[in-house]
Order: sequence, then structure tokens, then C-alpha cells
Amino acid sequence: MRKRYDTNLGFDNFVDKRLEGAKKITKDSYEKGGTSMLTYYHYDAKLPFYLDAAGGNFDIEAAKEVFDSLKSEISYDIPQIDFQKKMGAMEVLGELIIKQESKK
Repeated sequence: MRKRYDTNLGFDNFVDKRLEGAKKITKDSYEKGGTSMLTYYHYDAKLPFYLDAAGGNFDIEAAKEVFDSLKSEISYDIPQIDFQKKMGAMEVLGELIIKQESKK
């Protein structure tokens, strides 16, 4: 039986679990190499945001600004690695913003 996402998980626990998963995927994809490097770049881009949030340094307004800035930079005309990095950063910021706002 699959485990379900715990919607009642607090922000700090959410961040810790997501950080743990991102670290594992980053390490595993780097070790695999090849086309898995795209996954590495995607997840590696998430780590600084999770680490900041895990350290109690999540500023939702700043996160929204970075998210919007990245959103304006996304296109299918950019290099694949840049695309993966930007999408990884947007993804983590979106997750953190949604989770933080769900506390209200």
C-alpha cells in the first residue's frame, strides 16, 4: 500500500522531509551520470532553498519575488541545464510558498 501525503505535516517537518528526499535524489542522480545529470541539476537547484528554510530563513515575500522572476525566465529557447535549474528552483519555492500559506 502506498503512503499518502500527510497534509497535516507542519512546515518545519515538511521542509525536513523534502530536503532529505532532494539530497538523496541529487546524490543518486549524480552517481548515475549520463542523462540522469539533468535530474541532478534540477534537484541540486532545490537544495539551497530547502537548506535556508530548514534553518528558519524562509521569507515568503522574497520567495514570491524570486519565483516570479524565474517564471519570466522560463522558455523552451534556453539550454536544457538552465531549464532544469530554473524549474527546480521554481518548484521548491512554489512548494514552500503553498505550504507556508496553508498555515493561515
